[in-house]
Amino acid sequence: MNEQEIRQQIDMFFKGELSDTEEQGLRDYLATHEVPEDFIQEKRIILSLIPDRSVHIPDHLEEKLSSYIDRLPDKKRQILFSRNWKWI
Repeated sequence: MNEQEIRQQIDMFFKGELSDTEEQGLRDYLATHEVPEDFIQEKRIILSLIPDRSVHIPDHLEEKLSSYIDRLPDKKRQILFSRNWKWI
């Protein structure tokens, strides 16, 4: 991609005119290629706004985590007297 094409894609991104596929393509390009100094700020913004779709989140992960958390025992706050008694 040349500078003009990058600028056009970035402008379309900020106007909300890119499809999900085009956004992912722009993100992949910016993540793997060097860009001119003029586009460094835009690159940081775009990489932070568009999630990396290469990470696969398993189905029902939220339910599994919630049930695991619910099964954990409640830990009450432990008061450590021994350390405090030394100073008294």
